[in-house]
Amino acid sequence: MKKHNHYLIAGLGKTGESVVEFFNNTKDSYTVFDDKLSPQVDWSYVSTVIASPGLPFNHPILEKGRRRFVPIITDIDLFFDYKKQQSVTIGITGTNGKSTTTSLIHHLIDGSSMGGNIGIPCLTMAPSHTYVLELSSFQLHLSQILNLDIAIFLNLTPDHLDKHKTIEAYQSAKEKIFYDARHRIVVIDHDIGVSLKNRYPNAMTVSTHNHSADICVLEDSLIYQGQSYAYTCTLGTARHQRENIAAAAMAYLIHSNGDVQTLIQKLATYKGLSHRQEIVYQNDDMIVINDSKATNGESATIALNSFSTYKIFWIIGGISKDTGIKPCLPLPSFVQCAYVFGQDAAILSGQLKDDPHHVFKTMEEATQAAFLDAKQSKNSPCCILLSPACASFDQFKNFEHRGDVFKCLVSTYV
Repeated sequence: MKKHNHYLIAGLGKTGESVVEFFNNTKDSYTVFDDKLSPQVDWSYVSTVIASPGLPFNHPILEKGRRRFVPIITDIDLFFDYKKQQSVTIGITGTNGKSTTTSLIHHLIDGSSMGGNIGIPCLTMAPSHTYVLELSSFQLHLSQILNLDIAIFLNLTPDHLDKHKTIEAYQSAKEKIFYDARHRIVVIDHDIGVSLKNRYPNAMTVSTHNHSADICVLEDSLIYQGQSYAYTCTLGTARHQRENIAAAAMAYLIHSNGDVQTLIQKLATYKGLSHRQEIVYQNDDMIVINDSKATNGESATIALNSFSTYKIFWIIGGISKDTGIKPCLPLPSFVQCAYVFGQDAAILSGQLKDDPHHVFKTMEEATQAAFLDAKQSKNSPCCILLSPACASFDQFKNFEHRGDVFKCLVSTYV
């Protein structure tokens, strides 16, 4: 006979470990499964599977659970079921920009806790009146309970199709963030945002150019309820960053009942996140940027365009996504050369074709060559840009590890 609430924790990464700690505190019984441990699972005791977001959707352990009609949920479901209580929850998703938007909202709302896909498991967040959750398509795909107070959908470009298989399935997973949400926010500068607004007519709209949106963030001012307010923010004035600012500002204004003056003050004091177009070094002739978070071609394109006033020496490589660097091609004239490294260097080299590039085994070799060429270049100011357009797991633990290694390398060359 099946025991009541015996959980199978599938995957023992950072999220799985947070679930173990949670159940140790609640005294619920559980079994841990991980490919590295390969334990025998007695399914007669399992009432629910808690799936790690890193597991493939068709992982054998999940398929076994489905065949036995065992519910498969995530740590997000546990959070909403056990910990939300009377707090406000804000969820953010999108292919690009969700970490920055999550971090900015966390900065804007005093006393809030931040977690989810941003690297802090939601079950380990400190108790708070407001929780700000970055939600990936993997988390959303498997989650069952998503009654968010504020839900933000930033954008959608092809990514993670190795797991979702089709762009339609990827979008469907992302769109779950709007299910049962009290307030919805969409960026109407993209087709997906316009489509979502049509299907969710009560959604609040944000834009970087459409003054009729509920909030419009221009390069030096934001327009809200017919009034224009000057603002500054360290994120800069690039369009994608203004979209992030607009979405975060709209969430804050909903949360704070329209306190625009405090919003303006807090935008000016935001420091930004590591590994997202992070300035590592700068002088009159050179700027060095760590954009290790850019794990797909679309993100790398954004970074390239953000530094288009420089002559760019572009470091790329790792495990290529489905589209590779096609979104970045043809290389714009301000890109002097690409320095390709890692597992799929040959694939990226093939996509670059006759565009100037060199191939290396490691990021260290690529970085050294980029610095050498930049210092010898007569074209200044120049930008050495790590925006890999690839996943990092061939040579690094994650994108943070890759970015940290890059910053260490830079310190030896400047």
